[in-house]
Amino acid sequence: ATFPHINGTQDVMILLSDGQASTSYTQMYCVVSATVKTCPSTSEPAWVAHGAAQCDQSVAAAAAAKAAGTWIYSVAYDAPTSACASGGVYTPCTEMQNIASDATRFFTTSATCVWGGGSSPNLVASLPAALLQIAYSLNKARLIPAT
Repeated sequence: ATFPHINGTQDVMILLSDGQASTSYTQMYCVVSATVKTCPSTSEPAWVAHGAAQCDQSVAAAAAAKAAGTWIYSVAYDAPTSACASGGVYTPCTEMQNIASDATRFFTTSATCVWGGGSSPNLVASLPAALLQIAYSLNKARLIPAT
């Protein structure tokens, strides 16, 4: 789905995650009601296509949003540097880095999940600290005319 764009404004996305893309088949495709739980076959093409390499899929989706001009802020909350649970080339940490529009829009709460293997320009101690920095970066100083 697309959201309306308001001319003169910047589209922004803020993604907060541990980066561990590990949605299960049941979470993604089963319909559960009070009386019945129905699930299509695990060989269903939709699950085969979307169930594997979920970290890689999120990076591809973010690339499309960035190509459309959206700024993406990525907040990696204790993102592991080990392999993504659903496979693929990215770790949860590198996934969150690649989702961000650039290094200035990547935030991490972990000293081991740093931009490009070096230091992170936005290592924060808490989620509120990350969100405050993001909010501050989105505000512009404005002159208010005297009345």
